[in-house]
Amino acid sequence: MNKFIFPLILTFLVIFPLTSSLAERNWHFTDNSNVGVQRDARRIDPTCALGKNQSPVNISNSYEADTGPLKFTYNHASDKYRYTDDQLKIRFTNGNFRIEDEGYQLIEVHFHSPSEHQISGKIFPLEAHFKNIDKDGKVAFISVLFKKGRENVSLKAFLDNLPERTHRFYSGPFNYMTASKLLPSDKSYFRINGSLTSSPCSEGVLWFVMQHQVTISARQITAMEKVIKAPNNRSIQPLNFRIITQ
Repeated sequence: MNKFIFPLILTFLVIFPLTSSLAERNWHFTDNSNVGVQRDARRIDPTCALGKNQSPVNISNSYEADTGPLKFTYNHASDKYRYTDDQLKIRFTNGNFRIEDEGYQLIEVHFHSPSEHQISGKIFPLEAHFKNIDKDGKVAFISVLFKKGRENVSLKAFLDNLPERTHRFYSGPFNYMTASKLLPSDKSYFRINGSLTSSPCSEGVLWFVMQHQVTISARQITAMEKVIKAPNNRSIQPLNFRIITQ
């Protein structure tokens, strides 16, 4: 090999490591092993590849911390919905949650299948992300994991009233969903600092992953997979030096 070419290739590999955490605007998967691959190298965001506090993670160890309960006011109906390439976003103009003296306004709920976060290595068929923002623009997500079981009544009402997708990008009015009904009755949570799970993978995001799951039937899993064009989850990221509390 030309003596000038090899150092150039080596430099490229150091600067742009070929890992599964390389980002793209939409995650794409080659199989069911939950391993993300880049689909368009031109759309890589450096934070996705080089960030040290990336999400999602596998929650295997956590530590007790007296951080107080989550207090939800998620009883308002949704405002509208928006389809993107591989995601369905349900928008909200009302709703919030509080933890201690901090308050966050609910912005949207979207879904990933299979789940992005794992608990002790377990992958769940569906995960809902409740995106919230505080007065300073800081982002906090509530994550709810779904396990296969009985039919989810709230999801049934949601799916029964969801308009058929007719365009690649589409938005319209939608007031058939109340975020509170998707939450588990037990609001215990895992807390971890992380990032957005899609490009640009910005860090400094606060995650509250619910310890308890809600159920979803096999038929509903299939329906949700079709709606959001599953799989649309990002692969598990290294925990590095972060501590998960509960």
